[in-house]
Amino acid sequence: MSQVIMIPYDGQEIGQGYNTETRESIGTALDVTNIAEDPAANGQQVTTIFESVTSQESLMESLGISASMDVRYGLFSGGAKFDFAQQHAVNSFSSFIAGRCNVQNAIRHGHGFKLNDDASALVRAQRMDDFKTAFGDMFVRSLKTGGEFDVVARITSVSEEHQSSLSASLHAEYNGLVASGSFQASFNQAMRDTNNRTEVTVFMSQAGGIGGQASFTGPDATKILQRLSDFPASVHDHPVGFEVEIASYDIIPIPIPTAEEREDRQLVLQDCFNQKMGFLKALSDLDFLLSENADLFFENLPPQTDLLKFQGQYRGALNGLMAHAIKVSTGKMDPPQMFVANPAPPPLNFRKKPFNTAPVTIPNWSGMRDAEEGPDSAPALGLSLIEVFSLIGHGSMGDVMGISPPPGSLVPRGSSVTVTIQRNPGPHDT
Repeated sequence: MSQVIMIPYDGQEIGQGYNTETRESIGTALDVTNIAEDPAANGQQVTTIFESVTSQESLMESLGISASMDVRYGLFSGGAKFDFAQQHAVNSFSSFIAGRCNVQNAIRHGHGFKLNDDASALVRAQRMDDFKTAFGDMFVRSLKTGGEFDVVARITSVSEEHQSSLSASLHAEYNGLVASGSFQASFNQAMRDTNNRTEVTVFMSQAGGIGGQASFTGPDATKILQRLSDFPASVHDHPVGFEVEIASYDIIPIPIPTAEEREDRQLVLQDCFNQKMGFLKALSDLDFLLSENADLFFENLPPQTDLLKFQGQYRGALNGLMAHAIKVSTGKMDPPQMFVANPAPPPLNFRKKPFNTAPVTIPNWSGMRDAEEGPDSAPALGLSLIEVFSLIGHGSMGDVMGISPPPGSLVPRGSSVTVTIQRNPGPHDT
């Protein structure tokens, strides 16, 4: 694709971005030091013509419109020029004079282009896709400006002789070939001779100038000639745009990141993401280790004060990591560096309690003391002990008198075992 292309003017400003894919003028990425014409070539191009026209085709040609012309690049938009010509089309009964003055100023160039703060932030962060979305892939470097003054005069009379004479007189006066006022004298005579059945209508269209510089002149040739004399200066001070030169951003020294810089930044951001996921997982683990039932699942847990200290260390590391990643992603760390937590949070190496699914054989605790011997080993075997006291029996106080399920039975780990323990009658037992 060309580095510089021309497009029709549509309200663009020098420095504004342009997207060649969507053909839209979008955000402005550049500050411009100054806008000026080339002092070595700052003259204007001025073309003026007045012609008698006899057909719609000759009228359009006099106004600078032709079938072969790419009307997108006309000083007026193609639609406006065609509308003006069609609204005042040539008819078979009148005589027409068409006049046109076209002024083109020297090209106005922008100088000293620099990225503005918004664009610089995206470039530093290497977010070039976002840069293109916001500011396009090209920018407006210069404007072609100027102005145009169009006149169509229609002369109609019941007298063909007077109509022809008036047309010739007005044409000559517009071109400065006869003394001022000769047309008015001819027009007054025609009005008398035709009983006021002679008319002259002037239609005007102007682009460029402001206020009185763009006021209606009427059919007075003197006023029209004065307008033509003043028009180039008016257009220089108050022009309209008609064509835009856009250029690729690579023609100005923008510090676009190299492939190596983009790769390094991506590596650092990926490492930050991986560490972030690890820190978040550790914080989730610590939340569980600090829960009420953690002792049911883990062995050799440290005191909660230590766990809370670990939690604070991981939160501090996560905060530091996020601040580091933001600096890298926004281009505020150049070159990008890997994040290293200082101090580094401790590793979490906690083990769950082992879970044995093998069945348990009920031991024979008969005759043993409940508090000193066999039944106290039930939890270690994975059994839940239920003690029942009995006043009936001949054993000693505290002896195991019965076991259910009976000794030798295979039961699932976690099963309940009921042991009957001898209790001597007290003074209130009957």
